[in-house]
Amino acid sequence: MKMLQVMVAGAALAALVAAPALAQNQGIGGAAPQLNTEMNAARESALRDCTEKSRKYSESTWGDMQMQTQRSCMAEHGQPE
Repeated sequence: MKMLQVMVAGAALAALVAAPALAQNQGIGGAAPQLNTEMNAARESALRDCTEKSRKYSESTWGDMQMQTQRSCMAEHGQPE
């Protein structure tokens, strides 16, 4: 029984020590922040454009059409929906 308690305590300690290391952003060298900024700008532009295109369909009467327009527009921009 004592051995099991020691093993459980060791596993808990290992998890606590390893958690911060696993949470670090590995990135892609020094270019990761700039890459993320460019990707965010492209996504923001696509979202703005697609929202404007789908806005002409009201949710209450054209809900499916509005959603499909948004999805297809985002796909055209190469962005996830």
